Amino acid sequence: MRSISKLKHGCLPNQPPAGVSKLSAPGARSATRPCEDWAFNTGGGFDDPTNSDLNDGNKSLNYFVFTNANYAFSKYLSTGLELTYWRTDYKNSNDGDDFRVQHSWILKF
Repeated sequence: MRSISKLKHGCLPNQPPAGVSKLSAPGARSATRPCEDWAFNTGGGFDDPTNSDLNDGNKSLNYFVFTNANYAFSKYLSTGLELTYWRTDYKNSNDGDDFRVQHSWILKF
């Protein structure tokens, strides 16, 4: 069984889909911790394949941007809030976008 943590771009590393010579999906992230209790992250990424490589209905552009804040009550308990915007375009089909708000509690033991 292969670990899902090794998956990239929906396929295994160095194994692009048939007929595609290489995969590239740039992204960036910035993080800051102004004090011991707070941490902030922001970033994004995009994937813009060559449309001539795609079939109708395939994703022709996919990008996201996010920002989050995390607060540590102790070294064992923290909470976080993340805002994310996604945009996905499809070849010869309807495009879509999504704004997400996510909250988390993390208990380390």
